[in-house]
Amino acid sequence: MSNVDIGILSLVALTLLLCSGVRIAFATALCGFGGLWILRGYDPAATLSASTIVGHLTSYSLLVLPLFIMMGFFAYYAGITRDVY
Repeated sequence: MSNVDIGILSLVALTLLLCSGVRIAFATALCGFGGLWILRGYDPAATLSASTIVGHLTSYSLLVLPLFIMMGFFAYYAGITRDVY
């Protein structure tokens, strides 16, 4: 199976997953993992997927957004936003 065939198969699988109601993040992750598995094997695909997930979960920019939203909730329920606005 050539790389182009694997790409077309992944696009078809992604389209079917999205049309069946699977969330975009899970559908693209599943198709990406499946393509890596076919091209490189299970061990490299699992290692790359795990390191990518851990790398994104420990990034500073993804940590700041939930904390900023939480700070806004605290300010709202404390009544600070009413006084400031």
